Amino acid sequence: MSGSRCMEPASPSACVSASLECECECECECECECECECECECECDCECDCECECECKCECEVEGECECECECECDCECECECECEVDGECECECECECDCECECECECECECECECECECECDCECECECECECECECECECECECECECECGCEC
Repeated sequence: MSGSRCMEPASPSACVSASLECECECECECECECECECECECECDCECDCECECECKCECEVEGECECECECECDCECECECECEVDGECECECECECDCECECECECECECECECECECECDCECECECECECECECECECECECECECECGCEC
């Protein structure tokens, strides 16, 4: 093969080749790309007949399938950090519906601004202490309709 060079190995996962046109068994310093069946092909200008491990980081796609950065279908575990959204559903940062066990801590920060109706509904499972501070100004007609639990001392 013309154009092939023997180089020092960069990492233990480099491709080992014996088919180079050099009189030594050297390691081909190249990054491996995964094909459909996880065959390793070197990016350097030599074709290695090597059996190397396909090490690729997995990214979650939309349907929770693991696809490697090197565009191969790996049987790898997709680990994604899950964040809780509004409804308490676990959605991964990588925008996928993971079939992994999603342990998410729902941190509800409910700022209950109570204007006598106290609209504070947390759909996620958290204990939200809504403290209603209703200032009921009653004017002789005693219009005090506080839906939140507060005592309005209207002496009309």
